[in-house]
This record gives sequence, structure tokens and C-alpha cells, in this order.
Amino acid sequence: MKRFFLIIFLLILINLHFIFPDETTDVNKKNIPEMEGEELVINDSNGSSSQKEKTISKDEIEKYNVKDLPDLLQNILNLSISQNGGYGTLSTFSIRGSTSSEVLVLINGIPMNSSQNGSIDLSTIPVNSIKKIEVIYGGANTKYNYSGAMGGIINIITEEKKDLNLYLNFDVSNLFYYPDYYYVGIGTTNKYFPDIRDFFDTQKILFNFGIGKDLFFWDLSSGGDIADNHFLYKDTYDITRQMYHNDVYDGNCKNSFTFNLPEYMKLVLSNSYYYSDKHIHGEMYNTNYGEQIENQSLSYISFNADKVGIDRIDTQLSVSHKFDDLNWKDLISDDTHILNTITAIDKWDFLPLDWLLLYIGGDFSYDNLDSTSVGKRFLFNGGGYLTSEFSILKISKITVSVKINYDKNFTTVIPVIPKFGVAFFLGEYFTLKSNFYRTFRNPTFNDLYWPRDSFAEGNPDLKPETGFGGDIILSYSKKGILSAESTFYMNYVQDAIIWSPGSDGIWRPSNIGKAYYFGSENSIKSDFSKYVEINASYNFLLTYVLDNYLTFESDKRMPYQPMHTFGFGVTVKWNPGKEYYGNINFTGHYESVRYIDTLNVGSLPDFFTFNISLNQNFCKIFTFYLTIQNAFNNHYFLVDQYPEPNGSVTIGFKINYQMKFKEKEGNKDENKNE
Repeated sequence: MKRFFLIIFLLILINLHFIFPDETTDVNKKNIPEMEGEELVINDSNGSSSQKEKTISKDEIEKYNVKDLPDLLQNILNLSISQNGGYGTLSTFSIRGSTSSEVLVLINGIPMNSSQNGSIDLSTIPVNSIKKIEVIYGGANTKYNYSGAMGGIINIITEEKKDLNLYLNFDVSNLFYYPDYYYVGIGTTNKYFPDIRDFFDTQKILFNFGIGKDLFFWDLSSGGDIADNHFLYKDTYDITRQMYHNDVYDGNCKNSFTFNLPEYMKLVLSNSYYYSDKHIHGEMYNTNYGEQIENQSLSYISFNADKVGIDRIDTQLSVSHKFDDLNWKDLISDDTHILNTITAIDKWDFLPLDWLLLYIGGDFSYDNLDSTSVGKRFLFNGGGYLTSEFSILKISKITVSVKINYDKNFTTVIPVIPKFGVAFFLGEYFTLKSNFYRTFRNPTFNDLYWPRDSFAEGNPDLKPETGFGGDIILSYSKKGILSAESTFYMNYVQDAIIWSPGSDGIWRPSNIGKAYYFGSENSIKSDFSKYVEINASYNFLLTYVLDNYLTFESDKRMPYQPMHTFGFGVTVKWNPGKEYYGNINFTGHYESVRYIDTLNVGSLPDFFTFNISLNQNFCKIFTFYLTIQNAFNNHYFLVDQYPEPNGSVTIGFKINYQMKFKEKEGNKDENKNE
């Protein structure tokens, strides 16, 4: 622990030393800096990396009126989601066939995946605080350079440069599920209809506030939900039932302070808190209901200097503390898991030549787990990286990167993780990219140390996952007309870690041998009119599980990975840019059959969901909205034995007030002279 804080202290000293150098230093600054508002950034050549990236803006998030983050990722990005039922239940996602532990989730660049189970529950991340989402596909990314990102990275951004001096957002809504007759008990004797309370199943209240000016900005967001989750579903006998003992009460609050300092420096102090009280029904025929109470917090200090003495150097330093206190109780267990994680991240960008960019940095984290199940465990890991980007005129960019990672639990394995990428800019509209990389991920605390109980047991003999992969990406973009992209990729994983039940019914993790992933991702979007937007995407994924008994001829698929995924969206707008503007959005999502085990004995049928979202603005600041989820009332499963909600209707309104403070006449004259 002392070594960890000593490293943080040294990093801060090094940053301060370079930020305030000898003022006599001078270099040729010709065509180097670019101004973006009040920030100075190093010119990144063509501004495009070799990797596939997608961005979701704040406007898109608000346009679709999604109920939570899993809903957002599924409907906008066409990602495969695993969810144990209705709102607030355990939710994870997959990119390119990866498990939830093989995709990293970041908040403002800070890793959020738990060292206890390797993943993060998406239902604990509130949507109202999100300003933007960045998605990076594929392993060994060079933008954040974190180990373990075998499938990709999602960076959730809650801080951004403010063009406003004051804003106030308020959002309140009510959700109810399609009513129908359902049955209680055995058979179809006791027939019921939802009562009045069920027409007020879920209420959501969100609040956002921000105020500040040039030197300082305060950002505050909060929200709360009350969800009974009394949705209807069909059991294995095709009998309509109502879900109960599945209610969720949660709330969140985020405070951040941004200080714009001299010499293009910025300091951010932020703290967020999430609380939930969830009654967990569990599997469809489960009678041992549980209750889960969780407290989460994330506090961090982030320092960014876009000019470190000279214009060719910038740096970022952040130190964060993540706290998670989870209490689980049912008829046979009463468990508490307290996890503290401290992370330090330091990044430096250098532009020694106009055609060469160097990225140097590292990340270090300390995890301390106190669990009634796993026991007291601690972990210190981290790594450093060096990335070089070579720009050849305006034709191409070559990226070469290497990272060395360290994990105290696996001192005999110190992996070197290389990556090579290239991007060709073919004229004005076409871009061709290609990447080749190695991947690596260590087992989690639960994988290794979970004690045997009536449900599961860990495996201390697990080996780290290793592998390699690559992709080829061809994209076309002509603004105002059409954009399209096709990607072909291949990933190979050796000693892939999969939890599966044994002959005794106990779930255990094991290194299954080898796993191959072959796939393609295809998307197209047209915005030829300011009144209509159309987009569609299709993903194909072919997986193979290989071990001592299974071969390519066995033709066995990885669990929960659909071969075909299709999504589309249509937006129709009216009165754009006027006071009484509005839009209606139609989205659809389809997934083919998914197997629930490596032997492909059990499977989940394919499903299709269709959603409608209507927004109508009144009086500049007032918006009424109506959202219909699963409009065709399909009954389906994302996880075996956990039914998903039937069709639902959400009605709500938003108040969005914004303003900029008037500048004094003297300041206006000074700005004009500048």
C-alpha cells in the first residue's frame, strides 16, 4: 500500500516539474497547435485512429428516451445484452462475442470493471449523467491502453466542455406494462387482471443543474427510480404469469467541479454515488427470493495540461477511488462484499516531428476486497505502454504499440501486449483500416477463490486467457448524404474462462481450451434530409469451442452468442430549429438462436423487439414524450430462466432551460481587439 501511494506522489511531482519548465525553452510552433474553444490540442494528423469507433451523443440519448443503459446500447449500437429480467436487474453486454469480463467499461477514462467478478452491472450506471459514449471495437486499443479489453472498450463520458453558463434539466415519467389476464398458482384456474397500482409500475425522476463561467463550472445531476417490475411473461407451458418480488428502489447523485487554469490546464474534481435496494426474484421457478442492497461511489481528481511548457507536449493525470458495498440476503445465505479500488493513470503525448506522435503512459491500481464468501483479498496490478503514430502525408497513418502488464497474483506471467494498426485515407470519402493485436486477461477473485456452496465453486488452478486477433475496416462517409462501414474480424482465445454447471449441478469456471470468433459488422446511415434519418446494421458471428473432445467438426458455439444480429432505426422530424419542433423514432432489434452451454444442449429462441419514441417540444423549454418498448408484446429471454418484460408504455415530460451570461461591454471590446 505504501509503495502505491509513493508511486502516485512521484507521478504528481514529475507532472509538476514538466508543467512549469524553464521559460526560455522555445521550439518551432508552425502549424502545430489547434484551438478548440479554450483548449489547446496537439494536431492529430487526419484525426482518425486505425480502430473502429462509434460515438453516441447526448442528443441521441435524449431522442430515444431510453429507460437505462442496456436499453441504450441495444437499440442504438445493436449490441447483444444479457439481462436477468426487468429494470435494475443484473445487466452486461458483449462486443464481438466477448464475455462481459472481456470488455472494459470506463467512466471518463477510469476503469470500472470489478476485480471480484471482472464485469460491471450496467444497471448501476445512470443515464441522466451521461454526456457522450465512446465505443472502441477490438482488443489492444491504443487510445486508453488498458489490459483485459479483449473485445473492446466503452467509455462513458459525464464531463465535457460547457458552451453554456447555466442549464437546468428536469425529467419525470411513468411506465406501465401492457395489461392482460394472467394466472397464479398451478394450472389456469386462478385468473387475474392487473390492478390500478400496476398502471403506475415505474416512476423515474431526473434532475440536472450546471452553472459557471470561464474559470469555473459546477455540474450536478441526480435521479431516482421506483420500479415494481410487475411485467407479464409466459412460462415454459405458455401460460401467462406476472412477475413479483422483483421491485427496485434506487437513486444516484453526481457532483463535479471544473477549474480552467492558466496555460491551457484544467482540473476536475468529481464524486458520484449510487444506492439501490433490489428484491431479486431469481430464475423463473425460483422460490428462494433474495434482497440486494448496494452502495457505490466513485471519486476522482483529473488534471489535464494541453500545453506542457511547449506546444508539442500535453499530459493527463488522474487518481480515483472506487467503493462498492454489496449486501445479499436470501433464505440460505447472508453475504457482504466490500471492494475498494484505487487507480492512478498518467499519460503523455509528444509531437517531436510533424509526422510523428508518441504516447507514453501507465496505469496502476490497488484492489482490497473484504468478502464473507471469498475472504480478504488484495491485488496490485498495472502496466506501462509506448505507442507511436506515423503519418505519411495525408494518405495513411501507421500505429505501433506495446504494453507490459503486471499482476501480483501471476508474477510468473508478465505479458507483452503488442498492437499494429494502419489507416489509409482513400480520397475524400473512403477509409481503409486494419489492426493486428495480442490479448490477455487474468482470472478474477471469484474465478479463483469462490468457496463451494449449493450453487457455485471457484477454481484456483485457472490460467490467464491469452489470444490474438485482427480486423479489416472499410468505411465511406459523405456528410449530408450517406455513411457506411463494413468490418471483418477474427479473434482467437486460448484457455478461455467459462462458467458452466457440472454433473453435480454446481457452476464452476474452467479453461475450456480454445475459442475462435469469425465475424463481420455492417452498418449504413443516411441523413440526406433534415427531416428524415435512416440507419441499419447487421452483425454476423461464427464461434467455435475447441477442447480435448470438441473440434471444428463438432461445430459447437460459444454460449449466449447469436450468429445473426440485426438492427434498424428511422427518425422523422418536423419543424427542426423552430420552437414547436418534434420527432418520432422507430427502432428494431433482432437476435438469432443462442445456446446456453458449450455443448449446445440448451438454447434460447430468436427474438425481435420494436420500439417507438415520440418527442414534442412546447414553449422552447418544455418537451412531452411517449415511448413504447417491445411494441409487439413479444415474450423472450436474454438469459435462461429469466424472462424479459412484455410491452410497455412510458409517458413523461422534460424541462430544459439554458442560458449564457451577458458579457460586459469592456470584455466585448477586449475580445474584439484580440
